[in-house]
Amino acid sequence: MQGNSLAGLLFSPVNQPALAGIGGVAAILEDSEGFLWLGGESGLARFDGYQLKEYRHDAERAGSLSNHFITGLLLDAQKQLWVATGKGLNRYNPVTQTFTHFNTQSSINFIYQDSNSTLWAGFVGGGLYRYVSAEQRFERFNFAGGANEYSNDSFFTAFEDSNGDLWLGGQQGALRVNRNSAVARYYSRVNKSASQPIKVIYQDSSGVLWFGSTAGLLRFDPTSKTLENYSTAAKPAQALAQVAISAITEDADGRLWLASDGAGLFYKDVKAEYFSAYAPAGLVNRHTRALLKSRAGDLWVGHYPAGLSRLHRSSIFQHYVQGPDGEGLSNHDILSVAEDTLGQLWVGTEGGLNRININTDVITQLNTAPGVAPLPKPVIALASNASHVFMGTWPAGLSRAPVQEAAFSPYTGEHNMAAPAFIFIDSKLRTWVGLQAGLVLLAAGEKWPLGRKLSAKAALSIVETRDGNFWLGEYGRLMQLNANGELIKSYHFSPDNPAGLPDAAILAMLEDAEQNLWLATRAGAVLFNPAAQTFTRYSQADGLPSDSVNCVVEEDAQWLWFATEAGLARLNRDTGVFNLFTRKDGLAGNRYKSKTCLRLSNGELVFGSTQGLTRFNPKRLSSEQTFPAVTLTSFEVLSQGRHLNWPLQQPLAQAQSVTLPYPHSAFALTFSALNFAPQEQQYAYYLKGLEQDWTFVGTSNRATYTNLPPGQYVFRVQAASAQGAWADDGRELVIIIGAPWWGAGWLRGVLLVLLCVLGYGAWRVRKSVQKAPEQLLGGQSEAPALDPKKVAQALPKIMAGMEQDQLFLDHSLSLKSFAQHIGVNARDVSKVLNSHMHCTFLEFLSRYRVAEAKRLLLADSNNSVTDIMLKSGFNTKSAFYRVFKAECGITPSEYRAGAAKPPR
Repeated sequence: MQGNSLAGLLFSPVNQPALAGIGGVAAILEDSEGFLWLGGESGLARFDGYQLKEYRHDAERAGSLSNHFITGLLLDAQKQLWVATGKGLNRYNPVTQTFTHFNTQSSINFIYQDSNSTLWAGFVGGGLYRYVSAEQRFERFNFAGGANEYSNDSFFTAFEDSNGDLWLGGQQGALRVNRNSAVARYYSRVNKSASQPIKVIYQDSSGVLWFGSTAGLLRFDPTSKTLENYSTAAKPAQALAQVAISAITEDADGRLWLASDGAGLFYKDVKAEYFSAYAPAGLVNRHTRALLKSRAGDLWVGHYPAGLSRLHRSSIFQHYVQGPDGEGLSNHDILSVAEDTLGQLWVGTEGGLNRININTDVITQLNTAPGVAPLPKPVIALASNASHVFMGTWPAGLSRAPVQEAAFSPYTGEHNMAAPAFIFIDSKLRTWVGLQAGLVLLAAGEKWPLGRKLSAKAALSIVETRDGNFWLGEYGRLMQLNANGELIKSYHFSPDNPAGLPDAAILAMLEDAEQNLWLATRAGAVLFNPAAQTFTRYSQADGLPSDSVNCVVEEDAQWLWFATEAGLARLNRDTGVFNLFTRKDGLAGNRYKSKTCLRLSNGELVFGSTQGLTRFNPKRLSSEQTFPAVTLTSFEVLSQGRHLNWPLQQPLAQAQSVTLPYPHSAFALTFSALNFAPQEQQYAYYLKGLEQDWTFVGTSNRATYTNLPPGQYVFRVQAASAQGAWADDGRELVIIIGAPWWGAGWLRGVLLVLLCVLGYGAWRVRKSVQKAPEQLLGGQSEAPALDPKKVAQALPKIMAGMEQDQLFLDHSLSLKSFAQHIGVNARDVSKVLNSHMHCTFLEFLSRYRVAEAKRLLLADSNNSVTDIMLKSGFNTKSAFYRVFKAECGITPSEYRAGAAKPPR
């Protein structure tokens, strides 16, 4: 019978204290931007990897949620978010961040959309409802024929199968509905009890329909047309008999997952015949209520009473861990590894010795194997030759066993072999053992040979080089030995030579293809050139994730791998660039140990950490850089110590520009790569128009600017790739800081014109005084001109009324109301416009409305021309089209279409 493999499954809890605020997570959804939405018992939240933005019912605020108890979430075909609650349905408006309510007197069990984009909702005690989009309402769905008896039933979930039929989860079974004919058929469950409602329905990729109830898992039998208890159909699944199944989904690898409230997670591999319980390690707890497979392939789990867990999917990294019932490895803390000639991987842990068949992934715990005497533990050193595997334990010491039998016999020689630092088998099948008290060399042989001690200091690592010699690593000292273990030369730390060997333990060594020596130390990675006798040190400043390097492995002539206390690093020796890998990339853990790094005979690499063993084929890693897309998550205007959420014309994630009128000149933005790795993701940003270059801010996701001069700026932000590289582009947002009305360019021009007008007026007055006697004699008179002083007072107010107060947006604006608002006599406004702007008030007003319409036509593609007409101040289509065409020569629709065409 085919079982399940624990390899490759690695959950981790989301460290976000604010999750407690929304209570038990019953629904998880990923929206079109990549945000996670979490529906809890105490509210709704949007999660960007850094912060939760919470939404709750507020009786004092219009547009809030109708109820804080969330029962379901849906993103419809139009990318609109629907929220089912204990009191009605809600549709979210991302621009206004408000909700439209439906049926607030009813408690909703679920919200679902089928392949025809029809919305369905299950009302508690009220049957099935369907959304009528033309009328913006939900109506009761009437079943055909005799099925009307189910019209008032409570349905808990809905699912459309591959045939297009709609399945509804009921109190005792499931209802199958033909959506076209409305004909329904009820399928009862086998061995039904009084109340065992079906809460979830799912069809896997092989076509099997699964039903999760409050009393176990069921499977639809197409032959008998019944819902069969899965615990009866598959005996290994007895554990599922009374488990309350709350969610079912399939991950990116075809593995089926069940969430249960109290028993944790269960999973079934594609070829497996039964479900296995997943270890609680990495999960918040065993109370799992919601599941989501994200577009990135991760699996998210919602918990009760609160919390969120995440499964990092990796098609590259395979993991071996300890299972919930002790299966898998004997412990997750890996201490040593070795490969034998039979294709077996030996793994030493805190809990003892394990053997893995590399081809089948079958794990054998040798401490508990039948017929094998209990072995000492922990296993801190391993080595293997063609016939034997050697094991070093603490404090028992050295032992060995034939590779096929695993019957270990302890070392019986004269030396104290307790707690060996390493065991090394050389090309002559001799055994070198590094001890705290020095180095011991044992001759080859079937029986334990006599050994000889070669040094008195702690021996930490050893490597055999191509010339038949050896290098021994100690603390702050590197020694070259000949084949007999005799000293050839040594190098040691000297405070007078900063370019020499560091004052640190040499934990591992490797001779590369160019016969250079690489040292793994607690002071970084060190490259030693024996020919030139030079040391080159690599540290965090050069791209390593940590200066604590515990071991080194050669992939090929181009790539080297380093295991550190903060993840793995892959060095490209051609470019000198490190690529970094951590938990966010799918590793078992970040803290990797010495003596746990190995290149297998098939070219795969193995690394041991405190969270399990990682195995992978490095050739499957893509050499291409992947740069995360950055999304803006908040835009706040800073005003007198307050943070104001600035109203926008479209959702911030889609916005291309923001305009801040005077006196606002300070703002703050937050952003996210939405890969939900806040501790690792690096960012850089700059504000074009103020700054000349990028600011690299590490893992900070916030930018703040204050006291900006008026003008147009472009904010740019980008996220680094997992390998630490940066793209040339990123997310952009145009930010316009408005000028005060007295500092605007138009006003300076107007004032210049005004000075000319005043000068000309003064000259006219002087001439009229000179001509007065003649005019009197001739009996002629002139209408009095507007006082230049009044012009100087009125003109700035007129312009400010349009530029700053934007009075042109008022549909009912008239000359009288405009004059009242700015505090100028209506007749004077008309005279100033006639004499200095050469237009009437209506012409002046239309110019501003057309300019606003042109801006919206380019910036707001989601709104219709009619909507833009109303937003720009016009109240009739005829006036809008007439004035727009007179001003621009084309219609609004033609203007928008022409702007959308790419430049030639």
